[in-house]
Amino acid sequence: MEQKKLLSKLIDEKNRIQKMGGEKALARQRSKNKLDVRERINRLFDPSSFVEIGEHVDHCVRDKALEKRKLAADGIITGWGEINGSLAYTIAYDFTVLGGSMGYHGEKKAARIREMAKQNPGHLVWIIDSAGARVSELGGSFFSTMGDLFNEQVALSGIVNQLCLVLGPGVAGTAYIPGLADCVIMSRKNSFLALAGPPLVEAAISEKISEYDLGGPEIHNLYSGLCHFVSDDDTQAIEIARKYLSFFNNTKPEDYKNSVYFTQNKISEADLEKKDVSSLNTFLPDGSHTPFDMKVVVESIIDKDTGLEFQKDFGQSLICMLGRIGGFSVGIIANQSNYFGGILTNDASCKAARFIQVCDMNLIPLVFLHDVPGFMVGSQVEKQGIIKDGAKFLFAMANSRSPKISVVIRKSYGAGYFVMCGRGFKPDLIGAWPTAEIALMGADGAVNILHRREIENHPEPEKYRAQLEEKIKNEISSFQAAKYFGVDNIIEPSQTRNFIIDGLILTRNKVINLKNDRRYIFPV
Repeated sequence: MEQKKLLSKLIDEKNRIQKMGGEKALARQRSKNKLDVRERINRLFDPSSFVEIGEHVDHCVRDKALEKRKLAADGIITGWGEINGSLAYTIAYDFTVLGGSMGYHGEKKAARIREMAKQNPGHLVWIIDSAGARVSELGGSFFSTMGDLFNEQVALSGIVNQLCLVLGPGVAGTAYIPGLADCVIMSRKNSFLALAGPPLVEAAISEKISEYDLGGPEIHNLYSGLCHFVSDDDTQAIEIARKYLSFFNNTKPEDYKNSVYFTQNKISEADLEKKDVSSLNTFLPDGSHTPFDMKVVVESIIDKDTGLEFQKDFGQSLICMLGRIGGFSVGIIANQSNYFGGILTNDASCKAARFIQVCDMNLIPLVFLHDVPGFMVGSQVEKQGIIKDGAKFLFAMANSRSPKISVVIRKSYGAGYFVMCGRGFKPDLIGAWPTAEIALMGADGAVNILHRREIENHPEPEKYRAQLEEKIKNEISSFQAAKYFGVDNIIEPSQTRNFIIDGLILTRNKVINLKNDRRYIFPV
């Protein structure tokens, strides 16, 4: 009889805990078009694969007002399962339980998951829907015992992919979690990230501001660069998360060479259907400065429906996209001439540095498509730190172990050529379209510097200028670059996809020293 009573008690407890903050709290959550925490987890993980730990944990009773209350799972769900067949962990805060606040026992559960992920590497998905630290528990001098979270999160950097879904508020402590994650997805209508909420901001600096204007997805997607993807709702955020993680292996670095991602993903014949890319041979407009949409080129070389653009609304002069080419997972970095001529700005440089680090950690091959006039110049960008931000791009490139395949589509000038994986950055394969120009600067700029006085004193200055520019264009053409062996080959534009696939097959056996070669992903 005693055993039956205990079993009945266990079932009752499980039923209570499953409801987390209770029916009323769950109804409020759904009224905001938000899924509850268990619905989120069920959709994130492969069916029937999730294993929860710490289900029966309750709060640390340090506040008499909460003494008689039960806080289901202490407001945080932790466990592991499979995502796309790969091992993955989650630490998911639940707003229906005391605003998803961080309690002492709940954080012990989170620490347990971090330790498991370190010992048995797998993806780590954070789900943020939290008002921050639970002041009633962690306030006062008890706070002096805390702080393991951020140290341990950094310790996991470069070991596991850390993806953060922000599906509600993330304030103070829970705001730094996405700040230290590799990738952040924010829900358009319900998410908010800030070190302090509007009431504290008003009290501290007398600024009245809404949550959305202070730290909504628009702020972090367009301005701060903290957010990498914006979803319409929780369901789409989870779909993006699953697609993002599908590109990456989660084995230990020394095992990557034996992984499917270092050989080739299994992909259906329908997805690998031959594309009609003959239009690329006449795709470019006349003139090296006439803008065109580089995404047309990108879409022509990747496998059908595999592209996932990274930070598409931030640093828009550069396209960073995960995709597959011939079944291989790749990271594509391409200059978008439709946006300021494809020039490299502060934001574009920071975006590229982060993207390269993420691909490097997973040894995902990088594919570069050049049409770059160089880095942005002028007093405004100097104040913003263009040298410092450009150096982040250069530094990430020089440190990257990923296989690299580079194709110069049109112009590639100055340091832009270097950072887009010119010969000096040791691409595994580099080619150029017949339209390519590789030089310190374009013909017009070179003529202005070298022949300004001659042109001013010439009886037909414009005609003479055109003659000089034509001469220099011949000197910086792809044919001259090939003559100096600056590129491995000149290719027909319609052969770009095949050229890249040849490079990917070549680099399957690339020798990479992975022993004791830990790579952190730094916030940039």
